[in-house]
Amino acid sequence: AESLGLPLEDVQAAVADPAVYGVAADSLEGWLFPAMYEFGPDVTATDVITTMVNRAVKSLDDAGVPEADRQRVLTVASIIQREARFEEDFYKVSRVIENRLDESNQETFGKLQMDSTAQYGYGEMHAGSVSSSQEALDDPNPWNTYVHTGLPVGPIANPGDMAIDAAMHPADGPWLYFVTVNLDTGLTEFTTTYAEHQQF
Repeated sequence: AESLGLPLEDVQAAVADPAVYGVAADSLEGWLFPAMYEFGPDVTATDVITTMVNRAVKSLDDAGVPEADRQRVLTVASIIQREARFEEDFYKVSRVIENRLDESNQETFGKLQMDSTAQYGYGEMHAGSVSSSQEALDDPNPWNTYVHTGLPVGPIANPGDMAIDAAMHPADGPWLYFVTVNLDTGLTEFTTTYAEHQQF
């Protein structure tokens, strides 16, 4: 609204009903593709949202996402977008998510337990810390994968092309854990067991 000089109320009204854009979800979170767009002076809020949703659909189609799987893939991709520090890690983070969701790992691992989901649901996403507060980890909101099994109720961010592709094509590997060991460089270590994970 600010960058285009549109009334905020117009933008809020434009995103109120996702079905207008062919999106079968409760909100457009995840569907507003992050990119640089150019709009003319007479653009409307609905034009802007249509363009962003259409660009997200193009990314989904390019990655080979079946229409019925779009919301799930955007949800996984949004977690990848928030959790991965380097592009080369996107596909490994995707594998960790799929490994944790795999039924054969449920007894060992339990829940997805992604900090980004706890932070999003609690409103702590932009609090300036990479660590989640205990309040966020314990909050029973439907995005919190420390409390609820499976994926969060919907996307927690608007993923880009690589995150969407990674959600569809995870790397091969047995990893169940990852941790960023250097916040300055973003170096992330991926491990298979909790004992290995604790070494970092």
